[in-house]
Amino acid sequence: MYLRPETGNLTLVGGSTNVDRVDPDDYPEGASDALRAEIAEKLPKRLHGMDQAVMRGGMAGVYTMSADGHFILDRAPGVEGLYVASGCSGTGFKIAPAVGIGMAELITEGRASSVDLAPFRASRFAEGRCAASMSTTIATMTRGRWTPQGCEWLPRPRREPVVV
Repeated sequence: MYLRPETGNLTLVGGSTNVDRVDPDDYPEGASDALRAEIAEKLPKRLHGMDQAVMRGGMAGVYTMSADGHFILDRAPGVEGLYVASGCSGTGFKIAPAVGIGMAELITEGRASSVDLAPFRASRFAEGRCAASMSTTIATMTRGRWTPQGCEWLPRPRREPVVV
């Protein structure tokens, strides 16, 4: 669960249902009853006075993740003039400036010079070479582990956050 103040004396609260694979074309756009109930239970334990709060709505969305849990930052193979910055899951906003600079350089100059995009090339999957440089970080942050033999992503159960 995470939260932040929102304009109009509101609090924006979010959480995760931790579903590994979904069909984005058939994914519900509203917050599930289970998530709303979990937030209603945990939020007052986190912030005094939230037991009187009223939920005004809810939205849902999916993370975009590649097979190895790393970004894909590259030209789209086989499509001239199309570039891909995807698979950023929930961490993309944290390094968006570096991604933006690298992609802008790739598009305008033919290669990124300020940041190294090579570990995030689209061809790494066909090569059997996952983005190992971030494997420890990804394994720590997510439910899987990187395997040096290839690009296999082995799911593990994700632990739910504990709210105190």
